[in-house]
Amino acid sequence: ETQTLPAGEPSRLRLAAKDAVATGDLTTIADETALTKQIVSGFESTNDRLTFQAKIDQTGDYTVIAYVKSPDYLTLSAPIQFNMGNKEEVQTLLVPPSQYYQPIQVRFSLVEGSEEIILSSEIGVDTVQVDRLEIIQIDEE
Repeated sequence: ETQTLPAGEPSRLRLAAKDAVATGDLTTIADETALTKQIVSGFESTNDRLTFQAKIDQTGDYTVIAYVKSPDYLTLSAPIQFNMGNKEEVQTLLVPPSQYYQPIQVRFSLVEGSEEIILSSEIGVDTVQVDRLEIIQIDEE
């Protein structure tokens, strides 16, 4: 099932979490609220990783967006530290608790060919759930 983008939206590479390589104790579960209807959950350890294989058409700068949620109602005011990286760098982002999928994004320089984008928990919190990854080339005109 694919959602069409509104006219004027930049084209993007969309990768489902269920198709990424899960390392550690990650599990794929059904979630009707997710765009892909299946998500990856269980970031209980800092060794748990979700690795997306992206085919990049052109070397350049890209916005990489992960759609995640952390439905932990006990810590509604405490964001969770979550890592997004490639072979060049890792950035730590804050994921506020929410019952809805929300975008977290970084800017990466990616090279043409196959690129790995890796998601992991900074401190090992099992409430983070990942729906998908989107990669959008930044137009520097």
